[in-house]
Formats: sequence, C-alpha cells, structure tokens
Amino acid sequence: MALNTSETWLTVLLTVYSGTHLAVRFGRGELRIVSAVFWLFVYVAMAVASLARISTGLHAYLADASTLTEAVLITLGGCIAYDVGQLACRRLPKLSKLGPTVRSIHFGRLNLIGVLGIAGSAYYINTIGLSNFFSSRSAFTQSLAQAGLTPQGSQSAAAILGSLGTVPLLIAWLGWTARLARDRAARRSPGRLIWYVTLSAFMLIVNNPISNSRYQFLTVALAALFCLPNIGKRAMRLAIAGGVVLAIIVFPYTDYFRYLGVDAANRQPLQVNSIPVELATKDYDQMTMIANGVWYGGVFGHTNGSQVLSDLLFFIPHSVWPGRATDTGVLIAQAMFSPNLNLSAPMWLEFWLDFSWLGLIIGFLTFGWIASRWDRLFVHLRRRRMLKSPALIDLALPLFVGYQFIRLRGSILQAMGRLAIMAICLLAVRGRPLIAAEPRLSTRPANAGIPPVIPYR
Repeated sequence: MALNTSETWLTVLLTVYSGTHLAVRFGRGELRIVSAVFWLFVYVAMAVASLARISTGLHAYLADASTLTEAVLITLGGCIAYDVGQLACRRLPKLSKLGPTVRSIHFGRLNLIGVLGIAGSAYYINTIGLSNFFSSRSAFTQSLAQAGLTPQGSQSAAAILGSLGTVPLLIAWLGWTARLARDRAARRSPGRLIWYVTLSAFMLIVNNPISNSRYQFLTVALAALFCLPNIGKRAMRLAIAGGVVLAIIVFPYTDYFRYLGVDAANRQPLQVNSIPVELATKDYDQMTMIANGVWYGGVFGHTNGSQVLSDLLFFIPHSVWPGRATDTGVLIAQAMFSPNLNLSAPMWLEFWLDFSWLGLIIGFLTFGWIASRWDRLFVHLRRRRMLKSPALIDLALPLFVGYQFIRLRGSILQAMGRLAIMAICLLAVRGRPLIAAEPRLSTRPANAGIPPVIPYR
C-alpha cells in the first residue's frame, strides 16, 4: 500500500496529542478516571494501532484507502471538541453551581437486585450450559445458536438474556465490594461474607474472560478497581501504565484462546508475530471503521439521525418497527459485502455518520463536559473523610468508566441494552441524600483544611 503522507503526519499528531494527555494524567496521578480511560482508548486503539497499520500496510476490511486521512481528521476533531467541553465545565461557574446531591446506596434494595441477579444468572447458566462458559468464545456462540437465541442471525434474544444474567449480578457484587473495602465491621459479619462469596462465585462464571469479550473483562476489572476506597496517585499511575501495556502487548495475543474447545482440531498453530502486525490485524479496527464510514457516507449519504434514534429506541423490536436502523457496524459491513459482521462502530463514527461534522462536535463537546463534571465530583468526594458506606457515585462512576471502552468502541446499539439495565438498577438502589455537593467543586489540595463529611446515618 502506498504511503499517504497526510495520513501519516495526522496520525503522528493524534499520537502526540493523546499521548501528551495520557502522560499528564500519569504524572499528576489524579483520580480523573473518566478522562484517563478516554485518552487511554484514543492513544492505543486510535493512534498507536493506526501507526502500526501505516508501518505494516495491513488494513482489514478497508473499502477505500483514500478515506483514511479524513478518518484521522474526524478523530482529531472529536478529541479537540472533547477537550473544549472539559474546559467549558471548568471555566463556567454558572454550570458548576448545579452541584448534584450525593446519595447513599440502599443496601436492602441492592440485596434484592443481587437475588434477582443470581436467579437470572442461574437461568442463563442453565440455558447455555456451565461447561460452555469455560470453553471458548466460539463454543459459547454455538451454544447460543443451539439454545435458539439467535434466530436468523438476530442477536436481540441473546443480548437480553446476557444482560439480565450478568448486569444485576455485577452491580450487586460491585456494591458489596465497595462496602466491604470500607467497613471493617461488615467484613467481620459471617452472613455478609457468605453473601459476598456467593455473588463472587456467580460472577466468576458469567463474567469470566474466557466466554466474554475482552472489553467486557475490562469493564469488570476497572469498575472493581476504581470502586475501592484507597486508590491514590500510585495506584492511578499503575492503572494507566498497566492499561497501556495490556492493550498493546497482551490483548492482541489473547485472541488465540478465543477458539479453544470445540475448535481445537481446526485451530491454526500459535504464530508469534511482531507487535505492529498484531495491532494491525486483530482487535483495533476503529480507525479503519471510521474510514469505512466516510466511504459509506460518500456513497449512500449521511443517515440524518436514524442511527441515534434507533439507539435510543433500541427496545422496540424490528417486528414492531420494520424501519428501525441496523447496527452501524453491521450496516457498513453489509454495504462492503464483508464476511465479518462483527465490526466496530466507534463513537466518532456514530456522531459523524448521522449528523456530519456538526453532530461530531456537539456530541463530543457534551461528552467532554459530562466527563469533566463527573471527574471533578469524584475527586472532590475522595478528598473528604472516608465513609463506612459508599456513596452511589462510588458505584456508578467506576461502572460507567469500565463500560466506557465498550461505548467508545461501539456500536452504541450493542451497548444500549446493558446500559439501560445498569441505569435501572442504579436508580433502584438510590438511597437517602448523603451530602450536598458544594456550589463549586474544590480544587484545593487534600491537606488544605477541607471540612469533614456529614456522617452517614
């Protein structure tokens, strides 16, 4: 493939831009976990993987190589809009006066969600078969088809069952992880420990990294890490550095273990390629898919909101709404006559394909503002005296951060089912007001005499 100078220099600029943001967060070690994960994703999946494709000339499922330059511009435009949104949140005092009330977790309702989660997980395990959860991704997919959950290629039934069988259990487990890490008396209670061990056992089955995607594993791992109370600068730096190493070196090679079990006889021998080749040919197809979206927009035009509308109304089946838009990644794959329909649709592509540059800028301005707002609130609360019982944000924000990888990768339609169940469960466990956030979130250092938090009653 001929080297495109514009694409190369723009990709280098994207690498420096995202890498600088990541380095600043590493150096400061602040618990701005939403933006840290955003820049980690951009740096690895959009920048470093793109450099690997440029250096190797390998682009899987690429419709038109001439669209890659515009794809990098779209990515840069979204990142700059994200930055502007974050600056707006920090600079506009009228917006920062709208401080939300911080609420506790109602553990009675959380336990009820845990019971429902265990029941849903038990039905999920019984339907799929326990052995298939520890066999391989391919064996697990085959078991879904054998159970009649993917009629005519539709993933709706499988997605609903998977969401109900994993999400409530995950939220109950994270809530009790956060509680036991803070409350020494709770750790000495045999009943609570037995309950936590029971939740953990089911979690090990339905959310294990063998039958679930690596992005799902990241969701669980990051959410569990950031819901702990004693995360400091050293742990934050370790999380950033470890995330880069895992994403670039480890994750591309774990694709080999996706096809164990029933496919062992037909599996190709393990081939250890260079890191650039692995990055260019495995999971990180995000920049290539944005380029394919640019090609699709040039041939078929922009979708003018139909994709976003279908994402928001995801719960309406095609039988009721025949005109509901197809998953964006599948839509583009079908237009390319790709044999692989499991292609990503990054958030940049979703916004741009629906509303062109205007949608891209507004979407990432909003996303950046929300990310900065939540980060500031999280840092502000962690600087205060530790509570025995976690606040709702100690559960909700780590869960949001972990799931951010899946949302950024896309497509949004695939993520909406689990997001909706997460939101319902979090609203259900919303407890009494704990403290009211100050009109302006403090930016003073931790030892600057910040008043203690009102005790939890």
